Amino acid sequence: MRRSNDDFVELSAAYSRELNSLLSVWVVQTGGLDFAAPGDKGLAALIKACEDQGIAHEVLTAAQLQHRFPLVRLPADFTAVLNAEAGMLHATKAVSMMLGLARARGAVLRDRTRVLNVQPLDDGRVEVETEAGTVRCDKAVITAGAWVGKLLRTVAGLELPLQPIHTTVGYYQVEDRAQWDASSFPVFIMYADNLSVYGCPSREYPGLIKVALHDGPNCDPDSRSLRPGFEELEVGDACSCEPG
Repeated sequence: MRRSNDDFVELSAAYSRELNSLLSVWVVQTGGLDFAAPGDKGLAALIKACEDQGIAHEVLTAAQLQHRFPLVRLPADFTAVLNAEAGMLHATKAVSMMLGLARARGAVLRDRTRVLNVQPLDDGRVEVETEAGTVRCDKAVITAGAWVGKLLRTVAGLELPLQPIHTTVGYYQVEDRAQWDASSFPVFIMYADNLSVYGCPSREYPGLIKVALHDGPNCDPDSRSLRPGFEELEVGDACSCEPG
């Protein structure tokens, strides 16, 4: 994470220098809160990683956590880890910055262009066949996203265990904006074998907090449903962060 932060600072400086433009703040350090039931291997691995890397952190009981953040009520036997270095990345702004730099340095961007095949050429270049025509270039970066499994199967005959899933993100309105604001409340993740929940404080949309599952039903990107999976947002009573 520390190396990533350094890289983003360097990219931001290059963006400002080469394009004579400034982006508004796109990395917000909120602190990170991770919690789980007793014996959770994921939380134990997180604590060990913090210790091994010298990352300052606090291990808290559920009662200690509620004293620190009254809005969060966990089962009495849960353990929480608080790390001040974590935060949120504004992904859209970050991607826009990277695309702007790539274009300024000579890259040709072809958004929303379906790739059909990729072939290396004898002269060291690469040929990319798309629905909009064929392109020959020195280097190609293909961002296929959920279609990467299908593309690798077509291009290289590779069958990798890649399965797209349909995830649903929920935004919940809060009355007390100050308590849920990114300046006073951390990003959070609950670890569990059958239910992993993450969320962000109010920042992207004022007055709304983001909560979602790290999971969802399998889907085919070419025929996925565009209906939100409201049932996926019914996360049960494993944890309680009550807007108020």
